Amino acid sequence: MLEMDSNNRDHIKYVREKLKPTVTFSGKSGRRYVEVLDIHSESGVNVLLVVPMGDEAVRSNDEGPPQDTSAETLAPRSFLFSCARSSVEIAAPNGLSVAIIELDWVDTAIELVKGQPTTLDLGVLSIRIEPHNLIPGSPFLASPRKLVCRPGIDEASPRTWDYMVFSRFNGFELTSELRPLSVSLQNKNLSTALKQLGSREELLMTIPTAALALSATLAAPSASARVLGEFILRDIR
Repeated sequence: MLEMDSNNRDHIKYVREKLKPTVTFSGKSGRRYVEVLDIHSESGVNVLLVVPMGDEAVRSNDEGPPQDTSAETLAPRSFLFSCARSSVEIAAPNGLSVAIIELDWVDTAIELVKGQPTTLDLGVLSIRIEPHNLIPGSPFLASPRKLVCRPGIDEASPRTWDYMVFSRFNGFELTSELRPLSVSLQNKNLSTALKQLGSREELLMTIPTAALALSATLAAPSASARVLGEFILRDIR
């Protein structure tokens, strides 16, 4: 446990007052605990900084009807979702490549009604292992790797969208897990505004909707799964 210094205090202030991340839960918000973890290096030592968040960081999918219930506001709106193909290599502790994780290219139209969560199929996540680089019966935990991609809604994109991929080998099966990412798109924070998004509205995007795990074995070296995403068009509260 390290003593709190000015750099860490400044980073906590930046996260809580500038970035202002939020977490959306299914059902009523109630009282939930949220914290942001930041891993960085200081003088050659890895430091894990825990940033506790308050109630302002918690939202719920079920927050009642939109503030504006006019027919125009509640009419379906169409957006174009796109994401280029991306991939990341998984390495064993000895440095050898043992798997490739790939997120498929997708380009599809989505139709949203304000206040109604919409779940869509957004393509395929696949794994392909390299059996000749794996030693049967020798388990290991691989270092987390970053899968970088840039999903877009019309002409707008999140500043960053980096999945952390966690992988482990139990001696005969390699499993990689990709955890959900979520972002609130608001025109005030976008370099290119969404024409169909009002100044007091946001578009929440969560992909995948739940942790997604893929497993491949020495005998069956590839596997894939569909990626589901949830989109919510709603008022900023």
